Amino acid sequence: MKEYQSEKGTFYLIAIIIAIVLLLPLLIVRYNPVSSQERLAVILAYVIAAAAYFFSIIYPILNTRYIIKDKTLVIKSGFYKNDISCDKIIEITPGKSFQREPALSSSRLYVKYRDGQLIKTVGISPKNKEDFIKSLQL
Repeated sequence: MKEYQSEKGTFYLIAIIIAIVLLLPLLIVRYNPVSSQERLAVILAYVIAAAAYFFSIIYPILNTRYIIKDKTLVIKSGFYKNDISCDKIIEITPGKSFQREPALSSSRLYVKYRDGQLIKTVGISPKNKEDFIKSLQL
């Protein structure tokens, strides 16, 4: 079994900046004279927003990885999981994209594979791409 973490690109930096920006209004409310009910409402709204942000952005950043195990490529990113049998992989091509895929970098590998009668493609961004491709060819 080999595990590869996702390469982190500009997406990672943008997520951190957004997290900091989300905290600023909370600090402003904390130090401005407002009623306790208003303060509680704002804090509650920010806790809900922070939880949604964590599960939609931060959680995938923390656990996006690609595992090659028993001739199967397992792609995990947040709640997304995809198992691809290595013998179903048709080709792997490098590319760049900012589309939402299980990849944290715009520098990606596109894995084209058969899924029944369909041909599908998924973009991933493992660290050490050359070693990753060699591991898939075993």
